[in-house]
Amino acid sequence: MEKSLAAVKLVQISQEYVDFIERRCQDVLLHPTANHRQFYISRFSIKSLKHRKIPHNTLKNFTDSNLPIKIVYSTQSQFFSPPNQEAIEEIKAYAMSKLGKRKNLTILYEGRFSQLNPNEAKQSFYLDRPGGKRTYRWSIVPHWEKHQDIREQFPKIKSLFEDPKTRVVLSLGSGGIRSFAHPTLMKFINLLDLRKHIDEVWGCSGGAVAGMPYSLGVDPELIEEEGYHLYNDRYSVRWGPNKIQVLKNLITDQFLPFTENMLKGFMECQNDLQVVFGKFLKTQNNNNKIPFYCLAYNILNQRLETLTSEKLGKTKYNHPIIRAEPMDAVAASSSIPILFVPKKILNGRTEHHYVDGGTMEEVPLISPYHKWAEDFKNKREKRKKLLIIAVNLFPRVSESGFFYHWFVKKLPAVRVLQLFAKYTDLVRQGRIEEQKKYILSNPNVKLIELFLPMGGTAVLDPIMIPKVIETAQTSFYGQLKEIETHLP
Repeated sequence: MEKSLAAVKLVQISQEYVDFIERRCQDVLLHPTANHRQFYISRFSIKSLKHRKIPHNTLKNFTDSNLPIKIVYSTQSQFFSPPNQEAIEEIKAYAMSKLGKRKNLTILYEGRFSQLNPNEAKQSFYLDRPGGKRTYRWSIVPHWEKHQDIREQFPKIKSLFEDPKTRVVLSLGSGGIRSFAHPTLMKFINLLDLRKHIDEVWGCSGGAVAGMPYSLGVDPELIEEEGYHLYNDRYSVRWGPNKIQVLKNLITDQFLPFTENMLKGFMECQNDLQVVFGKFLKTQNNNNKIPFYCLAYNILNQRLETLTSEKLGKTKYNHPIIRAEPMDAVAASSSIPILFVPKKILNGRTEHHYVDGGTMEEVPLISPYHKWAEDFKNKREKRKKLLIIAVNLFPRVSESGFFYHWFVKKLPAVRVLQLFAKYTDLVRQGRIEEQKKYILSNPNVKLIELFLPMGGTAVLDPIMIPKVIETAQTSFYGQLKEIETHLP
């Protein structure tokens, strides 16, 4: 029984097979000891040795309970995906090879990072199971002092969420694939057991894509995992048009100007969204559901509208809130003009065309504010205070890789285009600042805002997803600590 449960083994392998393993076997990792041809190996490597029929002599078995190795987790690592069991057993085999004369050893899990900080390179290292590509970062710590529990580090933020006189709104900004930064904040909220205090989830464009499943009770880890699936091409979806589509639409526009074709766009996004996120609708838990709202621009009415699957009854709002199916609402909010086909939604007998709500309100601030104000005025809401915790992803058009392509840089007009893009970014940022100033003019409104400190646009390129996730994981904790420090 002990052999079958062994997480780590001490084995002896002949030099001939050691050489063979090092040359040919990516699914086996040998962690050498001071004794010649003796190695610590994990359960994963044991299976690979048996599968390859490589002779080895087991000298000792170690179960998890009798290994003198302790795995501890840094506070910030709680924002990252935890290492799986195979990686944990691999790090324990590695640690046994470093134990030496010590009675025990402590290994610190730091998180998943794409690269080591030069100042930390000597202390930290990467290790996953043999053949694994996950960038789990570890370090050996001689003296581990337990840090304060993360749930005890943010008493001021917790009190804001828990105030019974406050409506709490989670606002998730637009940004395409940058929306995979949002699960990091969701993890923080769940870690502090604050989700039960959120009254509404609002999203725009990519923020709607991430916010919808979270409002249904989906674990943020699963939402983040979908990002890695897209990065690894697990789905047959595309997030941008190919060259043939672009050429076809340009030719059609040339010969059929000023027609409905101008609104056609290049791609239909709802089918792809359904493939990636539709499964969450089937597993929703109504007991754990938070009301969800997203923003989309109605082309026919020439106005920004709020779409929701919530039952509105006879309730009317001055700032229109329209009932729509969840996936229809998300598709409408995510239909980036020109690139994606406007989403058609039937309201009564009229067919309305919607595009990305980020064209008017990149971070939902004004819309949730107006809803709260109207609810309070019309006695649908008794709480006289509003807390918005928002994520501003703000992809900068002027930092797009398009402007730095060798061919584009040679075009005469590229500098003018880049100056126009910089001007556009300034206008966009100015609009967000004006919206913040407007809602904060009300002394009963409090705003907690996080930023994604990442240059470039990185809106539709899945290759950037791991960097987006890592940037959020490495920066949001520090921003939240700073916010906590400055709260009264």
